[in-house]
Amino acid sequence: HFWTEPSAWWTAARKETTMARSPLLPLLLLGASRADIPPARPDFGQHTRRRPSRHTLRRRRAQAVPLASNALSLNEFNAIRATEAPQDFGGVDPETADGLWGSAIEFEYEVSNAAAELYPHTMCSSQPDMSGDERGAQMTFALESVRSISQSDWRTSDYLFHNTDSVSCGILMASAETVSAVYEWNGDDMEGIEVNPLLGSMKMVAQTVNVIRARMAGTDLGAVSVSAASDGGADAPGGTVPASQLGLRLVLCPGTEGSGEEIVAGLRGRTSDVGGVVAKSFYSSRAAEDAPITERMDFWTSSIDAVAGMTADDGSNYCVDTLLAEGGMSYRVSLGDGAVDVFSRLSPSDLELGIAVGNFTLDQYNDCMWYAVYALSLDPRVCSVEPEARVTTVCDDGSLDLLGLGCGGGPMSHLTARESNLVDETLYYAL
Repeated sequence: HFWTEPSAWWTAARKETTMARSPLLPLLLLGASRADIPPARPDFGQHTRRRPSRHTLRRRRAQAVPLASNALSLNEFNAIRATEAPQDFGGVDPETADGLWGSAIEFEYEVSNAAAELYPHTMCSSQPDMSGDERGAQMTFALESVRSISQSDWRTSDYLFHNTDSVSCGILMASAETVSAVYEWNGDDMEGIEVNPLLGSMKMVAQTVNVIRARMAGTDLGAVSVSAASDGGADAPGGTVPASQLGLRLVLCPGTEGSGEEIVAGLRGRTSDVGGVVAKSFYSSRAAEDAPITERMDFWTSSIDAVAGMTADDGSNYCVDTLLAEGGMSYRVSLGDGAVDVFSRLSPSDLELGIAVGNFTLDQYNDCMWYAVYALSLDPRVCSVEPEARVTTVCDDGSLDLLGLGCGGGPMSHLTARESNLVDETLYYAL
C-alpha cells in the first residue's frame, strides 16, 4: 500500500542515508530549510541514476515535454488491461491506429489542462529487475520530488491494478501541467515510466458494447434465462414476474470527493450537457474536422449527434430532460465500494407508451442510452465502466414494482408477441 501511504517507506529509506554521503549537506550548511529541499531519493541500488545538474533541469524546463511520446502505445496498453480501446481504435491499419491513439492522448491532455478537476491517468513503470513495491516507490518519488507542485496537485490509487515481472501500473489523478512538471523535473529518471490519460474507451471493460447490443437483440443469456424462468409468472401470487435489467456500474477514481448526492449531481450534469460532451470528445472533434475515424468512433459520434439533434427550438431535449433526468434514471452510490450503479426508472410499459404517443422512436431511445454510456465514460470522476445486470420485479401489466409493494394490474395475456418481447428484451434500456 505504498502507493498512497509512502511515508513509512520513505522514513525507513532516509534512516539508511547518512549525512556523510547526502547531497543535501551543503544546502543545510548554507542555511536552507528542509521545506526547501526535495525528499531524499531512496536507494534503488544499481537502478539509481545520477540526478541532473541544476543547469540541465533549467534547460529541460524551458523545453516543451511531448507527453504523448511518454505514454504507452495502444498495443502496450492492451497488454495490461482488457478494454474497449482495441475496438475504438481498431479496423484500420496499424500506422493509422497509432496515429489516432497519439492524437487522442494529446486531445485528452488539452481537455484536462482546461479543467479545474484532476483527470485520471495510468502510470506504469517497466524498470527491469524490480518488484512492484520498488517500482511503486520509484513512481511515488518521481511525484513527491517535484518542488513546483504540491501533493494537492495529484492523487494516486492505494494499489497497483496491474503488476507483473515486466511492468507495474497504478492510477494517477493529475492535470497535464502536473504530468509535464514531473517529466521535466525528473528528466532521465523517468525512463521506463509511462503516463497515459484514461480515454473513455480505456475505462470501458472489454465487451461492454457487445453485452449491451446482445441485450438489445434479446440474445443476452442473462435475459433469456430469467425470461424462461418466469414462464407462467403472470399467475404467480402478486401478479409479478422476474425480469433481467441491465445497467452500468461506474467505479469512481481514487480520492473522488463529495457526498453521494454531490457525486450524482455531477454525473447527471455530465449527461445533461450535450455541448460539453461534444467539446470533450476526441471522436466528435475528428468528425467535425472531417478527419478519418474508425467505424466504432463513428458509432459513438452518430449517437452524440442524434441526441444533439433532438434539441427543440425552445432548447428542450427529451433525451436529457426526461429519459436521463432524475425521473428517468436512477443512480445508487456506494461510497464504501467507491462505485455508482446506474439503472433506468422506466418500465417496459413506459417505454411502449412513449413510443406509441410519439415522444421518441426506438432508434432515438437507443441513441439516448448509447450517448449516456459514452458521456459517463468521459467524466473524470469515473475510472471504470462496465455493464451490470440485476433481476427486478415486473408487474403483470408491464410496470415495475420498484418499491416491492406488489402489483394490482391485469394479466399480461392481452399483450401481443411483439409486446411480450418488448418486456423481456428491451429492459437493457436500464442504463
